[in-house]
Amino acid sequence: ISHGCVPFSQKMIITKAENNIIYEINNTPVLEMLETYIDADEMGDWTRPTSNVCLGFKDEDHEETDEFYVRFMPGKDDTTGSVIIPSVIKPGTPVWLVRRDLDKIENGIDSIFTSIKSKIGQREPLAMFHFECCGRGKRIMNTETKNHLLNKLQSNVSKNTPWIGFYPIGEMAPLDGRNCFHNYTAVVVGLYNKK
Repeated sequence: ISHGCVPFSQKMIITKAENNIIYEINNTPVLEMLETYIDADEMGDWTRPTSNVCLGFKDEDHEETDEFYVRFMPGKDDTTGSVIIPSVIKPGTPVWLVRRDLDKIENGIDSIFTSIKSKIGQREPLAMFHFECCGRGKRIMNTETKNHLLNKLQSNVSKNTPWIGFYPIGEMAPLDGRNCFHNYTAVVVGLYNKK
C-alpha cells in the first residue's frame, strides 16, 4: 500500500464535524481556510484542487503504512463552508493539508515491490491484482510516467505473472489485520502457493 502524498500545511484541528461532513478547521469554515492555500479560480472548479489536495490524518496505530492516511474531498457546500469526506470524522481530530508528490509516488512503488518480494522470496506469484486510485492517474501524471511506474513495479515483482487491475475511487486493504478504507492509494495483492 502506498499513497504518495506529503503535507504542506501545519497541523490543524477539526473543530466542527458531523459524520462525514467537516464544517470547521481551527474554528474557521473549511472552504474559507482552503482559500488561503488554493487559488480562487480552482475553488470554482472543485475537481481541480481536489485532484492534488486532500486531507491527511496521522496513522499512529499502523506501522505498515505511511505517516498519514489521506481522505479525498469529493463534495463541498458553499452555504455552510463545509466539505465531505468518504469516512466518519470526529471534532478534535488533528489534520494536515497534503498534496500529491511524484517522487513519493515512485518511492512508494519501490516499497511495494520490496515488501512483496520479502514475503514471497523466489516463489513466482500465481496472479497479481493492482488497485490504483483513479486520482493517481492522468490528472497528475502523463501516460509515459504512468507506464514507467507500472512497468517498474511489474518487472520487479515478476515478469511472467498475470497482472490485472483497475482504477477505483477509494480502495480497501488490510492494515495490521483489519480492513481499512484508503484514498489516492495503490494497493497491490499477490496470490502465490504457500510452502
